[in-house]
Amino acid sequence: MHERALQLAPNYADAHANLSLVYRELGRHREALDSLNRAMRMKPTFRNDFYWVYILGLICGKLELWDQALTAFKDANELDGKAGNAWHGIGWAYANLGRDSEARAALERAIRLEPGNASAHRELGDTYFKLHQFKEAVEQFKEYIRLSPDDPAGYHSLGAAYCELGQFDLALEPFLHALRLGPEFGEVHHTLGSVYAELGQHEKAARAFQDAIRLEPGNADYHCSLATSWVHLGRHAEAIQAAKEALRLKPDSADAYLSLGCALHETGTFMEAVAAYQKSLELNPGQFVALANLGDAYLQLGRIEDARDALIKAGKINSSDPKLHHVLGEIYLKLGRLDEASREHEILTRLDGILADALAKSLNALT
Repeated sequence: MHERALQLAPNYADAHANLSLVYRELGRHREALDSLNRAMRMKPTFRNDFYWVYILGLICGKLELWDQALTAFKDANELDGKAGNAWHGIGWAYANLGRDSEARAALERAIRLEPGNASAHRELGDTYFKLHQFKEAVEQFKEYIRLSPDDPAGYHSLGAAYCELGQFDLALEPFLHALRLGPEFGEVHHTLGSVYAELGQHEKAARAFQDAIRLEPGNADYHCSLATSWVHLGRHAEAIQAAKEALRLKPDSADAYLSLGCALHETGTFMEAVAAYQKSLELNPGQFVALANLGDAYLQLGRIEDARDALIKAGKINSSDPKLHHVLGEIYLKLGRLDEASREHEILTRLDGILADALAKSLNALT
């Protein structure tokens, strides 16, 4: 109808504007933008109409033209500063421009004006999440769920926020609810598996990772997580197989090499484990677990000084691990370096009394 109107009256601005709405509903956003811009050129008063300026912002957002979207939403806000949807649009644009603090302020303003705006609550939750304000994110995701209880994404976001707070027991139910609403999402199965792993429930973790792989067999991270679960369950052959499949899919995965190293380590094939740890560290040098495990593998091979060097590097990443200081102390004793061993004992007295006593016995035996 609007296209017919334009054929009859091609300079009719209202027809161009209305056609932009049709294109927008059809997901043809580039054509929607062209039609609305044409209408605004023909009828400049459209630029003083809140509705059309706001629609311009929405269309630009869909096209990921975020600077233009921000300008349009700000112009809409100038026309009506009490419109919550304009503030919502400003926050949406700021968030996608990576200007998270400004996004937070705009979205908070939007919610004060329109507390029932579910999308604004979710986007504010996402913004709090990016700003590491996880407690605030939890409250926003809860409100989003209250307003949109049938969207699995809200439950997934809530669970993720609980995970960042270390509240893995509270994260379980949101992830399970997300799966009840959307069982076809591999990412949710994978995240649920990660929660089970954090809770030490490795059988359940492995099943969740297998479900994720069934839905997305080409995702290397899922195979890598499954490998880690198999290591914890003592199923080392399956762990090696899963880690190798992760590496086939993603040859530059530091995590997959780490999982492979852990599995090989548990089977006593220390040379191969060392090679896997070294490759993992080549790809991601700052890994405490890889360095600590590398140190232990070297120790098992009798390469005492290599073990010491690896553990010293690990200690620079995490100086509060008592087992590391205990092993370093024993290494220094083997090397006859009593002063360094005594220093490790002093550190251990602040971290773990039992390991400190064990190292003290070794020290006393040599002094």
